[in-house]
Amino acid sequence: MIVFTCVLASLVMMWRTFVQPIGVVAQVEVVSADVTTYQDGLLIELTVDRYERVSKGQPIGQVINNNPELVKANLDAAIADFNVLRARLKIDESRRDQNHLQLKEDSLIEKIRLEADLAKLPNMSNELFRAKALGLENIQAQATIEKAQSDFDSLQSSVVQRTKYIADFEKNLKELEHSPSPATDPIEIAIEKKIKEVDELLKPIILKAPIDGIVSLIKLRPGETVLKGTPILTVSVPNSERIVGYIRQPINNVPTTNDTVLVRTRTQRRQVAPAQILRVGTSLEAISPALLSPDTKRMEVGLPILVSIPAGLRLVPGEYVDLTIQYSRK
Repeated sequence: MIVFTCVLASLVMMWRTFVQPIGVVAQVEVVSADVTTYQDGLLIELTVDRYERVSKGQPIGQVINNNPELVKANLDAAIADFNVLRARLKIDESRRDQNHLQLKEDSLIEKIRLEADLAKLPNMSNELFRAKALGLENIQAQATIEKAQSDFDSLQSSVVQRTKYIADFEKNLKELEHSPSPATDPIEIAIEKKIKEVDELLKPIILKAPIDGIVSLIKLRPGETVLKGTPILTVSVPNSERIVGYIRQPINNVPTTNDTVLVRTRTQRRQVAPAQILRVGTSLEAISPALLSPDTKRMEVGLPILVSIPAGLRLVPGEYVDLTIQYSRK
């Protein structure tokens, strides 16, 4: 009976420690950042090696433009386009000057016509006065008076309207003459900015470490062509502060931040320590096959949770662990 009891206790302990079905699988969070470049080029220098510690902002390499002739050709083409635009603007300015002269001529013609009308106005007034003096009983005289009155009113109205038209015309002409011209040539400014842009493209791009950490992966070596946005190397943080877990289906109870978990390592000699749930996801996500048993052939989804790292439990970023939730409420 003593041997049987000891064997049974050992089996229960081994079952709970090593063979118990895993309801929550997890992985220590890996925090990393890729080093990329904002333009295509050639990687000419890489001053760090794999698993070397770097600091944020530390220069770690250089990338240069691998086709400077193409960049210069693009600059020449852009300058040629700007020169064509300048020539078109000069033609437009010449047309504007011609239109301005034409407007001045039109204004002068209108002034001459106004002076002619003003010269006719006294004579027309005298004719109207003489026609009225001939008598009002004579029908022919009455027709003469009406015609003289009509001619006088028409000429007087023409003088008033022409005077107003000339005043508005001269006002618009003055505004056109006094319109401010740009202090600097916009074409020259555009060319200078384009030259500066090309100069920046021809300068070597200094690659800098995005975060404090260790170079965990080098994807490209000096001498290789770099495409814009392609990762050159990866910097990872050596220590993690959280565990990302997945509650496998069926999910009977959804945990909250008031609940705790037991973190169990997958090492040969398992370690167990309590931890706190920090956050709970809102939807199911795909579980990495590496977290599941090798005989699992189908993709599984689970509810993600974030768990704190237990104090005194040394875990390596990327390490797989198992979690057991301890609900604070039934």
